Amino acid sequence: MLPVFPPTFIPMSYVLPSPGAPAVSPASGDAFAPLLPLALLYALNLGGFQLVAALPTLIGLSPTGFSIAFRLLVACLAVWVVAGWLLKPRPVYAGLAWFPVGCLFFLLLLRIGVDAAWQPAILPLSPAEYLLWTVGVCLVPMVAMFEKPSRSTLLVAWWLSLIVASAAAGILVLLAATGSLAAIWVNRLSTEVINPILVGQLGAALLLLAIAPPKRLTELGPRYAMGLLLLLVAALGLGLVVASGSRGPLLGVLLSAAMVFLLPTRNTATYRSLLRIGSFLIVLVGLAIAYFATRDSFELQAIERLFYILGDSSTSYRWLAMAGALEQFAQNPWFGSSLVELQTTDYPHNIVVESLMALGIFGFLSLMGIVGVGLFSAFVIFRELAPARWVAAIYILMLATAQTSGALYLSYGFWCFSAAVISIAAARVCRFRLS
Repeated sequence: MLPVFPPTFIPMSYVLPSPGAPAVSPASGDAFAPLLPLALLYALNLGGFQLVAALPTLIGLSPTGFSIAFRLLVACLAVWVVAGWLLKPRPVYAGLAWFPVGCLFFLLLLRIGVDAAWQPAILPLSPAEYLLWTVGVCLVPMVAMFEKPSRSTLLVAWWLSLIVASAAAGILVLLAATGSLAAIWVNRLSTEVINPILVGQLGAALLLLAIAPPKRLTELGPRYAMGLLLLLVAALGLGLVVASGSRGPLLGVLLSAAMVFLLPTRNTATYRSLLRIGSFLIVLVGLAIAYFATRDSFELQAIERLFYILGDSSTSYRWLAMAGALEQFAQNPWFGSSLVELQTTDYPHNIVVESLMALGIFGFLSLMGIVGVGLFSAFVIFRELAPARWVAAIYILMLATAQTSGALYLSYGFWCFSAAVISIAAARVCRFRLS
C-alpha cells in the first residue's frame, strides 16, 4: 500500500505512511513516478556544462553564449522543480541542515554586498556576477535538489548522467585526437572554456557512474552488453582523469572508489566483499596503466602532480593564496575580511579556507555543519541504499575537488550533491526511527 499524502506541501523530513503501511524510503521505493526535471537536474549538474562548452568547439562556434544559456536553463529547471512543490505534494527534505545552509548563503550574500559597497576595486568580478553565480548557479539548484528522489527517478538520473557525461567525454577525446582543442593548459587536456579540473572531474564522474550503477547489470540490460558498456565508460573516465593532470579529481575518485568497493552495504556476503576489494584493485591497476600509456604525451601527469606537491607553479600559487587568506582571517576572525585574497586578488581554491577568509568563524561553522551532515548522509547511503551509492560517490568527488580548486560561489556541484545526499539519506534515517 502506497503512502497517502495530504493535498498540501509536505514540510517534513520524511513522508508519513498511512496506518499499517511500511515506511517508504525515496531511494528504496516508488512512492512517486520518475520526475524527469529532477533527474535532468542531476545530470546537468554533473556533466552538462562540459557538454555544452565542448559541442560548440567541435562545430567551430564560440562556447560563451551556449554556456550562459546553459546556466539559465539549469536555473529555470530548478525553479520548475521548486514550483512543482506548490502544485503537487512532493517529499522534500525539511530537516536541520537547512539552518547552516541558510546561514552560510546569508553571510555570503552579505559579504558580496559589503565588498561591493566598501571595496569594489579589489573584486575581479562585478557584484552582479557574484550574485548570479551564488544564487542562480549554486543556491537555486541546491534548493531544488533537496527534493527526495524515488528509486525510478534515481535510475533515470543515472542513465541521463551517463549519457551526458559520455557525450561530453567523447567530444573532448575527438577534439584532442584531431588537434582541434582551443587551448591546452600546461600540456594538460583542456579547452578554451573547460579547464583541466573540469576535465578531470568529468572523467572521475564517468568512472564512478560505471562502478556504482543503481542496479545489477542483469536488471539494467543484457548482462554482457552492459558489462562491456560500463567497462568502456570506466576506461574513458580513467583516461580523462590522467590526461587532465588534476589532483582534486584524482584524489576524489580514489576516495569515492574506496568507499564504493571497501564499504559494503549491510548484509553483504563475504564473497561479494572480496569481489569489491578485487574490483578496487582493478581500478588502481587501470589508473596505473592509463598513466604509463600516456606519460609520453603530456609533460606533467596526474600521479606525478599528486606527489610533486610543491613543485609546479599552480600549487605554489594556491599555497600563497591560502596563506594570505588565513592571515586575513586572523585579522578579522569573527566576520571575515573580503571575498578575495588581497595579494593574488583571487579566491584561495579551498572552500574551507575561503569560508574563514570571507565569512569568519560563523561562516566556517556553517560550512562544517553542511559538510558534516553531508558526510554522515553519504555514509548512510553507502551502507544502506545501494540504488543511490553513485550519488554518494559523486558527492565525495565534488567535496574533494572543492578542497583543491573550489570557491564558495563557484562549486555548484558540491552544493547540489550535498543537498542530494542529505535528502536521500534523511528518509532512511527516519525509517529506522519509525521502526
